[in-house]
Amino acid sequence: MKFIFVFVLLVMATSVAAYDLSEYPSPFIVGEDFDGEIVVGDESPSSDTLAALEIATNLKVNAPYADIKATLLSEATLDSNLILVGNGCNNPLVMEYMEDDDCMLGLNEGLSVIKTFEEDGNVIIVVAGHSGADTRKAAVALAQHTENEIESDEVEVVGDLDEPEITEPGLRGLFPEAEEEQKLVVPSCNTHDDCADNEKCSITIGCEALDCPEGTVAENHRCTVAEPEPEPELIEEPIPELIEEPEPPKGFFGSILDWFANLF
Repeated sequence: MKFIFVFVLLVMATSVAAYDLSEYPSPFIVGEDFDGEIVVGDESPSSDTLAALEIATNLKVNAPYADIKATLLSEATLDSNLILVGNGCNNPLVMEYMEDDDCMLGLNEGLSVIKTFEEDGNVIIVVAGHSGADTRKAAVALAQHTENEIESDEVEVVGDLDEPEITEPGLRGLFPEAEEEQKLVVPSCNTHDDCADNEKCSITIGCEALDCPEGTVAENHRCTVAEPEPEPELIEEPIPELIEEPEPPKGFFGSILDWFANLF
């Protein structure tokens, strides 16, 4: 009798197992109807809207006549199954379900997350990424995955938009390891004279280019006021002298006329 009771408990526990992504697109698609909302933040970037459309388009394959579209958070009823698109910075409701004070959800650049929740008999799926492009990548991964491919309530997505790759959770919240402590830089110069004419010697990084403001030039390891270029000298060309051509010799009659003119 005790064995039967334990067996019944195990069956009941199995029947109320938590929802995981292997069951998707259920319960959002029931027959050929859509039961749920795809919610984006009111101030979400266009990439989040595109991510929501990726999911809606895929769901319409199973429910071609259903009205499946993205809904703004301020206009959503929030009383049914939900697919929340965008990180917490763009969709505040995501932060509530993820219970994370960091609106970036601990997602590094290039990383996305898909996570499921259950509340009052409804299923909530968060699709979020570090950037809008990362969120869209997660949406593509959710839309393209085949049934029973993901047997988990949370996965992370890496790769790119064309080839998103679903991985087990573990990267979220881990930030890139700090780079090796900056080593003491031995300057490549001791004095300005060790550098080029348009450089100066820095005791921390060595020779560095002079960043001279407009109107100055780098010269002799310092910025000096640029001297205006001298105007070209105007060379006056000599005016050619007018040489009077000699009058042609007068003939016999011309000489007689001049003689009469002188008489009067």
